Amino acid sequence: MKKVISKALILSCISLGALNLANADFKGPQAQNIENQNQGLTTVQKVLSTAFHGQHVFLQGNIIQKVSHDKYMFKDSTGEVMIDIDQKHMPFEDFSASETVTIYGEVEMKRKNPRIEIDVARVEIVKQATDVHKK
Repeated sequence: MKKVISKALILSCISLGALNLANADFKGPQAQNIENQNQGLTTVQKVLSTAFHGQHVFLQGNIIQKVSHDKYMFKDSTGEVMIDIDQKHMPFEDFSASETVTIYGEVEMKRKNPRIEIDVARVEIVKQATDVHKK
């Protein structure tokens, strides 16, 4: 009887361990934003001149100003564009306007307002080489 209980207990533990391994997930850029769109980092100027509604983009630059609750002004070396970021998509650590960030999002064009905006799905703070070695 003890052997049957021991085998059942071992099998249960192995099953639970396998379930825990199945919960692991990759935390990084998703292929749909990078490879499926056949585009790398883009610029604000390119977004403003050639973007279309629903286009996935990612830009690198600075969030320079909070305009309202979830609206911010984003700037790179080519221009500025309004971005919309829900709090849940912000990084866990605080950052300032002087820090470079990468934003991943989707171009939004509304019929009533022809202004282009980017609905941001993720913001990542770009770590400088010296920051990586600090502990």
